[in-house]
Amino acid sequence: MSRLFPVPELLFFGCQERELGHYWWLTPSGSRRCDARQFNPAVPQVFRFTDGVTDEDVRSDERRRAWAIREKRAPRELRIAVLPANRRQGGARLTGVEGWTYLGWWDYVVDKRPGSNSGVLLRGEYDFDYMRAIAEGMFGVERTKGLVLCP
Repeated sequence: MSRLFPVPELLFFGCQERELGHYWWLTPSGSRRCDARQFNPAVPQVFRFTDGVTDEDVRSDERRRAWAIREKRAPRELRIAVLPANRRQGGARLTGVEGWTYLGWWDYVVDKRPGSNSGVLLRGEYDFDYMRAIAEGMFGVERTKGLVLCP
């Protein structure tokens, strides 16, 4: 069976003006989904839900997983940290997994609530400057100015 449309290899995460919640987007004003794999099944499992995941969340998941194993329950899927611990506007982290690159950053321009963030997911391996240019092209300069790569 052939596809009428190509499978997207560039996705955007975040919230948009006049929209409640953070979603995966094909374009800033296009279709939205809660799970990136609804757009492209090849997206690595760890990028399905990225909203606000920091190193502390990953450590917390490891504790929950250890508890689940001890209690003989199914272990919860481990997440990876896609955002830096420093939650200031523009703090960013570049993450690469299974041939995909994600640039996530704390973004309070549209949504002022603590933990608001945005990101760009692209198939391939790219550096910070390239991913920042992609993000700027889609989100605009106001949302991406001051992006700083953090540990």
